[in-house]
Amino acid sequence: MNANGPAEVAALGDAFNRMADSLEEAEELRRRLVADVAHELRNPIAAIRAQVEGMAEGVLPADAARLDSVVDDVMHLSLLVDDLQGLSLAEAGKLHYDFGELDLASLVRKEVARAAEHAAPGVVVSADVAEKALAVLGDELRLSEVLRNLLSNAVRHTSQGSVTASLSSDEGFAVVRVTDTGEGIPAADLPYVFERFYRADTSRSAHTGGAGLGLAISRRIVEDHGGTVFAESDGEGRGATVGFRIPRA
Repeated sequence: MNANGPAEVAALGDAFNRMADSLEEAEELRRRLVADVAHELRNPIAAIRAQVEGMAEGVLPADAARLDSVVDDVMHLSLLVDDLQGLSLAEAGKLHYDFGELDLASLVRKEVARAAEHAAPGVVVSADVAEKALAVLGDELRLSEVLRNLLSNAVRHTSQGSVTASLSSDEGFAVVRVTDTGEGIPAADLPYVFERFYRADTSRSAHTGGAGLGLAISRRIVEDHGGTVFAESDGEGRGATVGFRIPRA
């Protein structure tokens, strides 16, 4: 491209610098993603290796309990790979959707019943759905995935108290809120809740199994439904509310 005069040279220089900055940022994001994936894969692989080597060398008993532990680690690894694939498709805009009119109230009740089966003893998981039916235009399987991610995240981080999924209507939108009395989220971390690999406490995954991918996938699904996501918390130890808004049918 020819440049006529100092002004055009300066403009070309600015454009080149912006392009270079953009490429550098993209490369940094790629490096960070690779590092995050490697970190998430390392723990379950190390656990499997240690147990298998221990059994092979006779240090650990090759009994049913030990094999069950290995299977659990393999399942965790498999779920992580599935989540990574789902996130890759979501970020590339290649998730498949089968849109149709559906009752979001019924979907919330169904997923709450499913989540209650996995809650800690004494934790009450309930639905606060005033309307008998609330129609939205969406993909039932994908919206079920979003609800499941929000509820499972709340259940994992709530050892006592309650997890409540509410559904309401607000100016043409259906609003889902999942509120828990669990660990809470520091104010500084709230803007990053829906970022991939987010965890307010990096030690959480060791005892909860969360890799921080479900909410990132959920955000993309909600956005593809013309909606938005949100997260609220009064701080650590004070519970949290995570939810989404999508247009009503």
